Amino acid sequence: MPKIRDALLLQKEELEKRFGQTLVEREEKMLNIDNDVIKAIIGPRRAGKSFFAIHELKKYGNFAYVNFDDEVLINIDDYNEIISELNSIY
Repeated sequence: MPKIRDALLLQKEELEKRFGQTLVEREEKMLNIDNDVIKAIIGPRRAGKSFFAIHELKKYGNFAYVNFDDEVLINIDDYNEIISELNSIY
């Protein structure tokens, strides 16, 4: 589990750096996460979808973030390990 924890801690550090970057607000409709409907943010590659999502989520308070493209997390079969580490980190 140390590898999972290390990967998640690194992702958290990267996330906190992004909070320092400025988000240019657009006129488009912002996320409404007040219901249980799944939300999808679509757009071309490298267009800022993740950047937009984390800045929007920050408006609603604390949240945990996991990038499953991370090589350490790709082959994890037991997601409970990830959830356990997230709970201890966040």
